[in-house]
Amino acid sequence: MPPHLVRLFADDAQPESATLGVGRRLPSRCARIVARRKRSLVFLDPHEVWAIEAADRLTFVHTAHGKFDLDLSLAAFESSFAPAFVRVHRNWLVNLVRVKELESNGHESRLFIGDGVAESGRGLRVPMARDRLSEVREMLLTNAWGIRRRGHSTLLEDPEPIVAPVDED
Repeated sequence: MPPHLVRLFADDAQPESATLGVGRRLPSRCARIVARRKRSLVFLDPHEVWAIEAADRLTFVHTAHGKFDLDLSLAAFESSFAPAFVRVHRNWLVNLVRVKELESNGHESRLFIGDGVAESGRGLRVPMARDRLSEVREMLLTNAWGIRRRGHSTLLEDPEPIVAPVDED
């Protein structure tokens, strides 16, 4: 991998004196993802990314804006952006906050990632590896409320009620 690509994701890639104009410092970690579309560079915020795909020795980033080429491997991206991006298949990383559905029919499982839900939304379906299904399911259900978890006999604990302060005049 070319050294300039590796340095983009290193914590100490920028010297202490690096600035962006008067008094503005460069971030210590990568704040944006740079992808390619034909001859253009596309700058993406990590929260815009739905998933990262490896296919035919290439790496692609999927967003609401389209599919773009990345110069980094899936492993390099995973090590730089974990835990926000989780490997769900040997060829896929997903942004957990963008997952809208977990579909399972007994033989295979898939995630719908994007905007809205599968039938009415815009997004993509990502295959799930069988050996990662239970771990990813637990990650998705962490801090979620509304369904029974497998192996639990009761509903998930009720969240703390929100109590508005009372003004006493």
